[in-house]
Amino acid sequence: MIRGDLIDLLVERLGATRYLEIGVNEGVTFDRIRCPIRVGVDPGSSKATVHATSDHYFERLIAESTRFDLVFVDGLHTEEQVVRDVENALAHLSDGGAVVVHDCNPPTETYTHPARCGSVYRGWIELRRRYPDLLSVVVDIDLGCGVLIPSRRSVSAEIPSPADWTEFEACRVQALGLVSWTEFLELVPAAAT
Repeated sequence: MIRGDLIDLLVERLGATRYLEIGVNEGVTFDRIRCPIRVGVDPGSSKATVHATSDHYFERLIAESTRFDLVFVDGLHTEEQVVRDVENALAHLSDGGAVVVHDCNPPTETYTHPARCGSVYRGWIELRRRYPDLLSVVVDIDLGCGVLIPSRRSVSAEIPSPADWTEFEACRVQALGLVSWTEFLELVPAAAT
């Protein structure tokens, strides 16, 4: 399984029609998503539909009532930017929508380099602490895909705050809310038809 599989599943199960992707890069994920309305934000990607930073894009949206059913965050891999992107996404999320964050589960400390997963995992932990009432899990696929769903309750009451990599390794599952693909399918059942 890869991030596109997870996003496609959420498109289907949430009935998403409006999709926003932050950090389009080569368009591998963006091009495959089956939503009638797709917006891709990336200042340096020829595949993006909006050539701007996510901060600039969201600043322009503040005055608008634009809403998205599904937002995928895979832009700048810093703790601070991930938190900003997710909080901006939540402000423009439709009822019943979801936010997906890539690179939440770096397998080794080497992956915390900004060119790889960076400090996304630290931003994810901070978001889980700020929003304890949201479903917030990391699906253990493709370097970790964090999923925030406002309409569902969190599956974890206590979220540790590791100070360094060694502490993170010791509490990874609890800190991230790490779940398998099968466990995730049970958390987000198919929509009733």
